[in-house]
Amino acid sequence: MKYNKAICFAVLLLAVFAILGAQVPRVSNWEDGINNAYLFAGFDFLNYTPSTNGLEYVIKKEYEEIKNGSGDVTKPTGPYAIVGYSQGGLRALGYAGWLKKTYPTTDYKNLQGVITISGVDKGIKAMNGGLGVLVSNFKSIVNTTWGGFRSAATALTVFNIPGLFIPKDSDGTVNLLLTLLPFFVDGIPSYVKPAYIDPSSKSLQELHDMAPGSKFVTDYVATSKQHTYQRQTGTQTALEWRYAGGWFPYLVTVSKPIYTTYTAYEDIPKIDPNLPVGYIVGLDSNTLGMMPDGGKEARKITDGLGSAFLAAEITHVVKCVGIVGLLTGSVEYAQSAAKAKDMMWNIDRTLNNLKGSPSNDGLVAEESQYYPSSFLDPNTNQTRMFHNKVLGFHRMPKNNHQNIYESSNGTRNAETLGYVRSMILNMRQGK
Repeated sequence: MKYNKAICFAVLLLAVFAILGAQVPRVSNWEDGINNAYLFAGFDFLNYTPSTNGLEYVIKKEYEEIKNGSGDVTKPTGPYAIVGYSQGGLRALGYAGWLKKTYPTTDYKNLQGVITISGVDKGIKAMNGGLGVLVSNFKSIVNTTWGGFRSAATALTVFNIPGLFIPKDSDGTVNLLLTLLPFFVDGIPSYVKPAYIDPSSKSLQELHDMAPGSKFVTDYVATSKQHTYQRQTGTQTALEWRYAGGWFPYLVTVSKPIYTTYTAYEDIPKIDPNLPVGYIVGLDSNTLGMMPDGGKEARKITDGLGSAFLAAEITHVVKCVGIVGLLTGSVEYAQSAAKAKDMMWNIDRTLNNLKGSPSNDGLVAEESQYYPSSFLDPNTNQTRMFHNKVLGFHRMPKNNHQNIYESSNGTRNAETLGYVRSMILNMRQGK
């Protein structure tokens, strides 16, 4: 029963990515009654095929589709705007930077502005340090859960015999499952196994490009500069020697300042600071809430698993009363069960840690969804601009990464549509 719950939870979590990854054209007309505006859609979680082609390859194809008109794209009849959703936000900003770098006096002049909706504009913070960091953190969650199952299995026997046959590390089992599951379960993305086994693989270039500070980001969107500075954060009392008449020593009490060192990061734009840009930021951090039933079934499962792991923890603690439990590893099993129980009963905290920030839209950290318009240098007190023309900045606390754009039945978010319409109007009126 415990294993069935785990499989159900994994399938439900996959449903989140299915919703986010519904197959749509990468670039299409924005529609909503607005001409000369294009949508850059999000990353296709379920249908992405490993490739050495990254986001630069994608935006070049999108440029050709917009310029010439094809498929879901009507050729622009004049200056145009781009609306980027999710990964499309990063691509839209990168497209603007690439266009400015490649065709500064021609095609770039036709780009009126960029609007991002829950965009991974700075890259996905969960991948700060690269895809390997995300995979490593995810493996930690898997291993903690695995430790809970291992503890539960051994709790069923007096001498913890199953522990002799169940490996401590889950990697071998997960690799086997990733090999076998595609034969029995439809919809397992083809990139999951290579990403899990070798996240540094060059065949996952589009994923690598979504990391903060990736070559795509630094080439076409922004670089980052580190500023180290100190601020007085208190005082301390100390004794110092003084000398009367230049030779007679005596002690005095003095007050000395305490300084703390801080680090600030400045975004240096590769996009044109005069490009009109607008941001719509999602803030509903409930990842499980993006599931079809609002996460109710998933929470029942995590609560149930937490209770099962608690029972295993208590059983192993009781075993430790006797010498047998102490000799057969019940102390370790109890600790593993307690860790897994805490993770399941605090699943939101666990997922927020994985996402890299407690403030997020269920997938993307708040601070990754936009670039501040200015930066105050902590050492010189000088203000430097990143954006000279901000069309609008809208926080949406009740919307997650999915419903900020459209609901599960495909209906567009009316509030978001209103913000986009208003910002495009301002852009075209030169405001």
